[in-house]
Amino acid sequence: MRTRTLYVAITYHGYGHIAQTAPVVNALCARRPDLRVVVESAAPRAVLSKHFHVSFDHVECGTDFGMVMHDSLNVDAPASHARYLAQLVGWEDAIEASLNRLRRQRPSLLLGNVPYIPLLAARRYGCPAIALCSLNWAEIYLPYCASSQGAAEVHAHLLEAYASAHAFIRPAPSMPMASLANGLGVGPIARIGRRDPAHLKACLGLAAGTRVVAVFMGGVPTPLPLARWPRTEGVHWLVGGSDCPERPDMTPLDRSGLPYIDIVTSCDALITKPGYGGFTEAACNAIPVLYVERDGWPESPHLVDWLTRHARCLALDRAALTTGAVMARLRQLWAMPSRPAVSPGGIAQAAERLAAALGE
Repeated sequence: MRTRTLYVAITYHGYGHIAQTAPVVNALCARRPDLRVVVESAAPRAVLSKHFHVSFDHVECGTDFGMVMHDSLNVDAPASHARYLAQLVGWEDAIEASLNRLRRQRPSLLLGNVPYIPLLAARRYGCPAIALCSLNWAEIYLPYCASSQGAAEVHAHLLEAYASAHAFIRPAPSMPMASLANGLGVGPIARIGRRDPAHLKACLGLAAGTRVVAVFMGGVPTPLPLARWPRTEGVHWLVGGSDCPERPDMTPLDRSGLPYIDIVTSCDALITKPGYGGFTEAACNAIPVLYVERDGWPESPHLVDWLTRHARCLALDRAALTTGAVMARLRQLWAMPSRPAVSPGGIAQAAERLAAALGE
C-alpha cells in the first residue's frame, strides 16, 4: 500500500496562514506518523521550518498573493485588482500547472490555507480537498475592488474555487463566510509558548523589574518611526518586522535567540495589528494586547470582537504608533483585570477532520 501524502498549499501573505496551518499538520502527523507531507508555498523553507515540526518536502511556489500591501496596515487596492485580472486571463493555465504538481506528488488529500487554484486542481486530479482559514480571498478582495471593472467575474471565480472544497474549516475567530455552504466551525488555533520572563530578561541583559513590550505588525514589512519614540524608565521594546533603531531601550525581536512564541509569551504586552495569529496566540497565552486598527480590512471586526471577549486588549490610535505616545494606553491595559488563557481547541478538531478525510 502506497504511503498517504498530505499536500498543503499555503498563501504567503505574511506569516499568519503558515501559523494557522502548521499546528494542525503537526497534530495530524502525531496521529499519523506514516503520513508524508508536502508543503507548497512561496515562503522560504527556513520560515516554514520554524512552524512545521515534522519532516516535509517543499514545493517553493505560490499560486496566489492575497492582496498587494503598502504595509501591514494598508492595502493597495488598484494593484491588487490588476493582479487578479491578470490572473483571470491565465486561469486555466494556472490550474493545469497546479494539476501537474499534484500529479508529481500523488496526494491523498489536499489542505489549502487558503489559495484557490490548488482546490480546483485537486478536483480535477480526483483527490479530496479541504480549505482551512479564518478568511477567504473572495471576501477580502470584493470590498476593496467591487466598483472596479471585472470585479464581479474575479469574485465569482474565487468563490467557485472555495465552494469546490469538501469542507472549509473556519477556526474561531473567523469571517462569517455566509456565501459558502461548506463551512465547518472549530475552536481557535494557536501556538502555546513557554512563559519565562526572567529567562527572556536574562537573555537581553535587562534588570528583573523591567517591563518588556513586543512591537510586531506581522510578516508584511512595516516601517515605524521608532527612533522618535520617547524613552520610558523601566520599559524595554522588542521590535520585530521593522528596522530597530540603535537605542539601549530597543532590541530586535529575534536577537534573544529564543523562539518567537516563547519571546512574546514572556513579554508584558504586545503591540500589533488585528491579525489571526497575533490575536489567537495572545489570547491563548494570556498576553495583553494593544492593537492598531486596519481600516477597511473585512476580517478585522470579527478578530477585534473575539479578542475583546477573551483577552485584555485596547485599541491604539495610529497617531500614537507614529509618535510613540503609547505609555498611557499601556498603563490602562495593565490595570485591566487578568483573563484566563483560551484553549486552542481548534487544533485537535481540525486534525480530526483531516484524519477522517484521509481514512485508514
